[in-house]
Amino acid sequence: MTLGFNSSIFSNHSSTIFTKTQYFVPYHSCTPHSKKYIFFLRKRVLRKAGFFLFSCSGIILNTKSGGHAFVGYYLARSLLQQKQAQVTLWNEGFEEQLKSSQPFSQYSDLKTLGINTIFSNCATESLNGSVKKCDWIIDNFSRDVETAKPLVEFASRIGVRQYLFVSSAGIYNANEMTPHFEDDPVNPQAPIFQTEEFLLSQPSFAVTCFRPIYLIGPRSAKTSYTDYFFDRIVRELKVPIPYPGDQLVSLSHVDDLVQMMILSIDKSDAFQQVFNATSGKFITFRALADLCSQICCKPLQAFYYDAKLARDSFSLFPFRNRHFIADPRKAERLLGWSSATNLVENISQMFSEYLSLQKDKQNFSLDEDHKLWAAMECSGHLNARE
Repeated sequence: MTLGFNSSIFSNHSSTIFTKTQYFVPYHSCTPHSKKYIFFLRKRVLRKAGFFLFSCSGIILNTKSGGHAFVGYYLARSLLQQKQAQVTLWNEGFEEQLKSSQPFSQYSDLKTLGINTIFSNCATESLNGSVKKCDWIIDNFSRDVETAKPLVEFASRIGVRQYLFVSSAGIYNANEMTPHFEDDPVNPQAPIFQTEEFLLSQPSFAVTCFRPIYLIGPRSAKTSYTDYFFDRIVRELKVPIPYPGDQLVSLSHVDDLVQMMILSIDKSDAFQQVFNATSGKFITFRALADLCSQICCKPLQAFYYDAKLARDSFSLFPFRNRHFIADPRKAERLLGWSSATNLVENISQMFSEYLSLQKDKQNFSLDEDHKLWAAMECSGHLNARE
């Protein structure tokens, strides 16, 4: 891994950071012993005899689709509420096309809070005229190096000190050792890993990368991790599960990722680091199906199938057919982070939203399930088990 950032640039930086208040005070204008020194308890801008105070500001770059699309919404709210940060949220896509779907249908909440929200297909074009200076950028958008290059140039031009990147734990190579740690072997050809390497090599700002797994939470654009079970259980249908069902999976709540990222901002221990962003609790496929059954107050009818034989007939199961978990203890050690969510409560939260959106009353296709049952019957591997 190539680390290009020189941390010494912070020692010569024209500002010092007051961590608790998140304000930057120029050295030449104010020292702890000067008459002009003031301890600031709330957000404001003070101009007095050449003395300037600026609040912490940042940009969130957010994708329009996939399991990470709701991260920007939660980040923007939490940064404003917890750090009183001035946040600009740029979102890929066009508002008119996205506003009827989650999480974008809730962006009016952000505007009410005073968060600047921009929709377009080109972040640099939209932000060039409106943002002249920025403390940090959180990139939940870049998919590859080519996507990231203009954003890095923009970040350098506006004086960004830290660049935080939402990557993915999907880059880890499959092996028999579990859970994954940050220094485990990865797929070097994965575009998201190449993006990590490219960002970490940048000399003009610090970089912190996060590798989440299977994010869940309200307002998600991707709810198949739990809907797969709810859809069948509420209709009292069989739930296909890859045999033997004891494969471990990590369902991570978006709040835990957001808190990990917030703790990393302006924290030197986070510079040039990669963190597994998981909630730290693991569950088997079978236990997850049982939990969903309990929350739905319906009996579970589990249908165990041979995933290799069903490769061409069934693609709906939402998880990799292996142990896929990652250890977050590095974040606990370096950031002081800890998971604040509970898996049972998280799944219950997802089911409440499922009902509120009336998904239990929508048409549900069993076409692929029928193909799976037929394939198992033909192969002589049919194994339906309650």
